[in-house]
Amino acid sequence: RQYDAALLSLGPVSRNLEPGFFIDIALTETSVGPWIDLLTALSGDTSTDSIMPPLQRVRGSIDNLHLFADAYWPQVQLDMTPTADAWQLALQAPMVQGRLNIGYDLASQGIAADLKRMRLEFRDAAALEEAEAERKAERLLDPLNAPPLPDYAAIEAEAVAALTPMNWLAQLPPIKLRCDDSTIGHYPLGKVELSASSDGERWQLTSFRSLRQQHRWEFSGYWQQDDGIGVTEINGRLQSPSFGALMHDYDVSSSISGSAADVQI
Repeated sequence: RQYDAALLSLGPVSRNLEPGFFIDIALTETSVGPWIDLLTALSGDTSTDSIMPPLQRVRGSIDNLHLFADAYWPQVQLDMTPTADAWQLALQAPMVQGRLNIGYDLASQGIAADLKRMRLEFRDAAALEEAEAERKAERLLDPLNAPPLPDYAAIEAEAVAALTPMNWLAQLPPIKLRCDDSTIGHYPLGKVELSASSDGERWQLTSFRSLRQQHRWEFSGYWQQDDGIGVTEINGRLQSPSFGALMHDYDVSSSISGSAADVQI
C-alpha cells in the first residue's frame, strides 16, 4: 500500500499534509553530502511497491550549509522541485544566488549550476586574518607592550602537517558551473565557467575560465589519489592588461604599476 500524502519536517512543522511527498527544512546547520545521498536514493526508487508517494518538493532554510573543508554558506533559502530528468534547485543566500540542475542519474548526468553570484569564504582562514588584524592594531596603539610577532614559519609548518587527503574529490559527480560574479576568499574572479569530473581515483578539472575587468584566467589539471595527501597538477594562463592593478586587487602588492602580462603557469 502506498500512502497518498507524506511530510518530512526537519525542524518545526510548517504545513499541513497534502497529496504527494514533501520535505520541509528549518535547520541550524547541515552538510551538502547527506542531501546528495538522499536525492540519489529517492531518484533510484521507482518501485511501485514503495510506500511513499513521489517526492514533490523540498524547501526551507539552513542557517549554515557546510560545503566542504571549512567552507560554509550562511542563511540559505532553498526550493527544489523535480523536472523530467533532474531536480531543479533554487538557492538564495547572501553568498550565493542561482539555480542548480541535479541529475536523477547523478553519476552520469552530474550537476549543472547557473549562478548570478557565488562567494566562498573559509572559516579557519577568516579567523586567522581577524586575529592578525587585532595584533596589528595592538602594535600600532601600544607598540611597547604589543604581543610578539607570531612564528609564521611554525604556523605554516603546522598547517602543512595538518593536511589530509581530499579523497572526496575523486567521488564528486560531473560538475558544470557558470557564474556571473564569483569570489573565493578575498580574490574576485568575476565571470567563471568550470567543467570537472571524477572516476573514483582522480578528480579532473577539464577547464576553468574566469574574466574580470579584462583579467583572464584559464586553468586545467587534476588531483590524483596516492599513499599520501594526493598529487595535484595544474596548468594555466593569465592574461592581464594591467598586472599591477590585479595584484593590488588581490592585496598582493601595491608596488607594481600597470604592466600588461601574459603568463603561462
